[in-house]
Amino acid sequence: MDGASHFTQFRCITFPLIRDTVVTGMVFLLLGGLKIFDQVWVIEQQQSRPDSNTLATLMYSKVFNEYQVGYGTAIAVFLFILVLVFSLATLRLYRREALEFS
Repeated sequence: MDGASHFTQFRCITFPLIRDTVVTGMVFLLLGGLKIFDQVWVIEQQQSRPDSNTLATLMYSKVFNEYQVGYGTAIAVFLFILVLVFSLATLRLYRREALEFS
């Protein structure tokens, strides 16, 4: 592209070629962020505190510390639905026709 700036070259040529990889990375980051457990659990020395709870640590605490299995299961189902909705929304947002080169 003659006369195009570096940004225009990136936007029109480079990014469409790497878009699928970027979307896959975004989905994996989203899933990992929602299901974070081990870092919080280790930092908090295996005790659940209300100010540092994530959905995964809250679920674990309810099931194994407070023996509220129904509550923990409800959190797990909510987490599953949340991850599913965000994943499908991200994939639908970035779904386009695949680029073909001849």
